[in-house]
This record gives sequence, C-alpha cells and structure tokens, in this order.
Amino acid sequence: MISSYRGSDAKFDMPAADCDGDFIMPNLIKVATVEATEARPPTPPYTWEVFAPNTFTGDSNISSLELYKKVKEIIIASPADIIPCNSEWKFKAVFYPNECKTSFEVCIWDDASSKNCLVEFQLHEGDRFAFQGLVSYVQSRCRLSNAFANEWGLVPYSPSRREVDFDVEAHLDAFAGGYKHTSIAPPPLPSHLLDTIAIPAQSNELVELLFEHACSSFLDVQSTAWQGLANKTKDVTAAEALLQARVDGQECVSLAAAVLKRDATSDLDKDTQRCALKTLLNIAQTKADVCDKIHALLGKEIITLSKGPTPNETQRIAIALSQLFSKSE
Repeated sequence: MISSYRGSDAKFDMPAADCDGDFIMPNLIKVATVEATEARPPTPPYTWEVFAPNTFTGDSNISSLELYKKVKEIIIASPADIIPCNSEWKFKAVFYPNECKTSFEVCIWDDASSKNCLVEFQLHEGDRFAFQGLVSYVQSRCRLSNAFANEWGLVPYSPSRREVDFDVEAHLDAFAGGYKHTSIAPPPLPSHLLDTIAIPAQSNELVELLFEHACSSFLDVQSTAWQGLANKTKDVTAAEALLQARVDGQECVSLAAAVLKRDATSDLDKDTQRCALKTLLNIAQTKADVCDKIHALLGKEIITLSKGPTPNETQRIAIALSQLFSKSE
C-alpha cells in the first residue's frame, strides 16, 4: 500500500513503467512553456467594458516581464498545469479542486494609460469558487489592484491611503499559513423540496447512487458521476462501499475498465477517463486483490495513459497506479 495520491493537490514526480518493466520519465515532468521575450506586452484588443472582472493593474516597481513570470510561477506552485498559448504574453492553466476540472486563461496586456501592465484572469470552465480563491492568492502575492476601479465605482488602490494599505496587509495575512485549492459546498436544498425527494442519509448510499449514474447512457451524467466517485472514494469507507456496489450485475472495476478502453473523442470523454482512473487508484489502495484485478484488466492501457498523449493529470494518476502495481508484485 502506498500513501494516498491527491492529484493536483500535491506535486508528483513518480516514474512510470514501460511495457518491459523499465521505468521512464514521462513528458509531463517537463511542462511545455513559452517564455515572453518581447519588451512590452501587446495592446488590449478591446475596451475596458469587455475585460473580465478579474483584471488587475501590476506593480509599477517591477517590469511586465518580471510580473508575467511571477504570476506563472505562483500558479504552477499552487499547483496547476500550464498550457502555452499562441501568444508570448498569454497562457492557460488547469487544476482539479475536488476532482472538478477547472481551467482559466491569464493574459498580460499593455496599459497605455500608465507605466503598469494589465493582468486579466478569464475562467473557462469548472469551480468558480476555487478559481476565485486562486486569483485572490495571486493578487495578494503580486500586490495587484483592480484595474478599472473608477469605471466600476470601486475605491482605487493607492499606497498613500492607510485604510487601503491595511486591507492589503490583511489580505496577505489570510494566506499566511500557505495556499490550498478550496471549494465550497453546494447550498442546502429548500425545505419544501426535502419533503418530496429522497436524499441519501449515509455516505455509502451516495456512493451507490453515484455508481448507478456512472452506468448511465448519457455521457454528461457519466462524467459527473465519475467525478463524484473520484472525490468520495478518497475516503476508505466510501471506497470499500463502491467495491460492494452493483448495478444490473455490473461492478465498478469492470465498468471503469470499459470507460478507459473506449476511444476518447472529446474533452468530456478525456475528463471522464481521468475521473474513472482516479477512482481506480483510490480503490486499488484498499485491498491487494483489487489492485491485482485492475492490473490484469488494464495494465497495458494504464501504461499507455502514463505516456500520453493525455492530459497531465491523467498521466500522473496512471504513473501512481503503475507504481502501485510494482509494489504489489
């Protein structure tokens, strides 16, 4: 048994085994990046009304290039995967709070009205609360201020104002203990609905419900269910409950194997496979015979997934499973 792998919650550099049993370092260890080399970022292609709400002004004491590198370093260390774009001053980032794929884009623009630059964060998909927490962390570490405070009717940041300085320091203190991706629980259902629908009283019942949804013929329902299972089965009790669950005679390992063996023709397919693979990793750590069964069914497929072309997070999970297989032999 190995210690629980937390995906994008922790850094991971485990080598993967190839078909001959030798260990290799997959491409994901060296994340492709495009470094900015131009002296100034490009001019924004739109007016302030079109900018994302999370747009900030940089510190005039450091150059645009230094700020660009600092923002990227903070996001990578959060941790998150960086995906280069077709611009030197733009990149995409992906992270997985509670197994929910959350991606956003960071753009650095030239601010013609001042010597500063603009830093824009655009959420593309995923957990908005976790995204906002990461943006707030970057804002505090880089001392960014709201870019269009006057236009939006907000008080602009000014180092000469004591009350604003105090707020900035308080913001920094909020992350004094370090940063961790954080999600928020969904709001409770209205009381009039609680009387008309059946809510699982136990965590095990919720796992069984999620597994039933994972058997759905609708891909979006499957994807949401596997995401829930990948998150819930981090708990050993929930993982053991999933091993006992059955839907029309189907059990979780064979169902996950079917998901991983089919062709991933869309991003939703690929993310469903990531969640199914993470669920297998969670349950493989409960019993040796379960690990052996997964190895027998999916050994070659997991080796293939550890090498790509697959998302970096999927590769990391496959590497962890490969290492678990080698320990159980």
